[in-house]
Amino acid sequence: MALTNEAQGGKNLLLKLGNGASGSVTIQNSGDTLTKTAHGLLAGQKVKFSSVTTVTEITQDVEYFVVNPTSNTFQVSASQGGSPIAFASDGNATMVENFETIAGLRSTSLSLNSEPIDVTDTESDEFRELLNSAGMKSVSLSGSGVFKDKVSLKIARQLALSGEMRKWRVYTNTDGDFWEGTFKLTSMEQAGEYNAETTYSISLESSGSVSYTEAE
Repeated sequence: MALTNEAQGGKNLLLKLGNGASGSVTIQNSGDTLTKTAHGLLAGQKVKFSSVTTVTEITQDVEYFVVNPTSNTFQVSASQGGSPIAFASDGNATMVENFETIAGLRSTSLSLNSEPIDVTDTESDEFRELLNSAGMKSVSLSGSGVFKDKVSLKIARQLALSGEMRKWRVYTNTDGDFWEGTFKLTSMEQAGEYNAETTYSISLESSGSVSYTEAE
């Protein structure tokens, strides 16, 4: 089931997960592999390249699917579950962070937190005083819904087990406005009835700065 912003009806949050990989990639004809140290890619994720040199079997700005990833190498396929692309020569490419829709949340809660710094002292006339333009800010997201497909569910499960933080985009409306930042998937629950679809509940906590982008 494909999930789009238009399908949200203004009620759901659409989650897109970054693949966590960007930078220079070496392409080897021998083994038909792409090499990037500690790339962190998972099987089935989509990758995209901003530039490709020497080889002609892959093209810039086209999405490919990760196949047979190891710690430092991976292969790519033109289709989900397809055969690895064979390269006729060695080459180089530049990979860009690619965001892929993995889930739509129907019941949601998104909170912006700003923990204040208390500077109350004996001269505060018994009223609490807070330090202006300072404090610890964070974004928390929780909700329940459905994953796009089995690959998306597998990727989320692996992130929940590994505790690895990734960049996420949280689309809040049909206009395409979104929050973007590094989040940790802190919990993941499964529920369902025998005669209905399985739903999942997840929670995300931000790490570092979070930005909000309004669609033009």
